[in-house]
Amino acid sequence: MRHAVLLVDDDVEILEMFRKLLRREPYEIDVAAGAEQAFEILPSRNHSVVVSDERMPGMNGTEFLSRVQLEYPDAMRIMVTGQSSVDVAMRAINEGQVYRFLLKPLRASELGSAIRDALTEWDLRHASEASLGREKRREAALAQLESQWQGLTRVDRDHSGAIVVPDESDDLENALREAETHSRGRGRR
Repeated sequence: MRHAVLLVDDDVEILEMFRKLLRREPYEIDVAAGAEQAFEILPSRNHSVVVSDERMPGMNGTEFLSRVQLEYPDAMRIMVTGQSSVDVAMRAINEGQVYRFLLKPLRASELGSAIRDALTEWDLRHASEASLGREKRREAALAQLESQWQGLTRVDRDHSGAIVVPDESDDLENALREAETHSRGRGRR
């Protein structure tokens, strides 16, 4: 899967500069000149990372990323700001649950590195979720089998490790005898 990254800033020149400098990165880049345009672009495809400037007219970056967090919770969020205020950083982290907070002036290599780190985190989270989903499906299948054929998924063993077959299970004993007879018959050929 090829990742998509959305860069949001009200300065179109900065957006185009970053798009040009990041063009060789292994992800697709979309740009939006502000929060309003970003919300027009976001539904078009899944963006793994959303990078936003803090100071934008209309809706600031913290408000924007907070809304992104609610509407697109899978997207990793990165805040870029020229303000080194602790208050701004705390609001961005607490309200927008940003993954990384970057200060301007920002080099393209620094932004590229932060985006790659966010994509790695995105991949790890989704691989973990996929693994958890597979395990839950496996458990559900085993539970269904167990409900249809009790004892199929749970086997009792004695102290020597031999399988214990309950006395009242004539069907199982007959099946074992039949399997043994069948296997002896195959061995004589």
